[in-house]
Amino acid sequence: MLTGTLNRSISIAGVTGAGTVQRSAEGSLAVDMTLPAATAGSLTTRTSDTAGAITADGHGLNDGDKANIFWQGATPGCRYGVTIGAVDGDVVPFSLGAGDILPAAEAAVVIAEVVSKDSADLDGDTIAIMGVLCDKRAHIAFISSGDAVIGQKDLTALEDWSWAKDTGVANPLTGDPFTHLHASSGEAAAAHLQVGILYTP
Repeated sequence: MLTGTLNRSISIAGVTGAGTVQRSAEGSLAVDMTLPAATAGSLTTRTSDTAGAITADGHGLNDGDKANIFWQGATPGCRYGVTIGAVDGDVVPFSLGAGDILPAAEAAVVIAEVVSKDSADLDGDTIAIMGVLCDKRAHIAFISSGDAVIGQKDLTALEDWSWAKDTGVANPLTGDPFTHLHASSGEAAAAHLQVGILYTP
């Protein structure tokens, strides 16, 4: 059996404490990957809440690519899994995807091609404990063989996304098995993404 540990600590309103959550399971999945830097640009055309065009110098995107779009401001957001249309130089049209509705036209954004990573065929209902951490803002999605999103998260830099069974919190990856991960950096800098999962088949 393998054992995974989540370390917890609090320091709020003068109250401090620390503890651990441990779970054991038979199987494991470990992902350690570098995500290329996103490219800064602006939302120069806003066709709808979910489609438009970004002008970004040196974006490196091609027709049909999948990409994630991030923005800051008063209401930060992420539109993930958009489909790139007919690229024209620095102008990158896009549509579809999921997540937050787009910000106002001319908003500053970053855009990054989605990186895909195989994760075997793992049923989220069998997970005992999981942890995801990235040193930069990023987005991660767990994808089924039919390209459905099983679970996803807009990750804040150095803030973990974690879960353990029997804690009274719903499993974020329940449903169909996932076979691969989609991820990208949400900053104009490369990101280091780590995923650790223990499960019992």
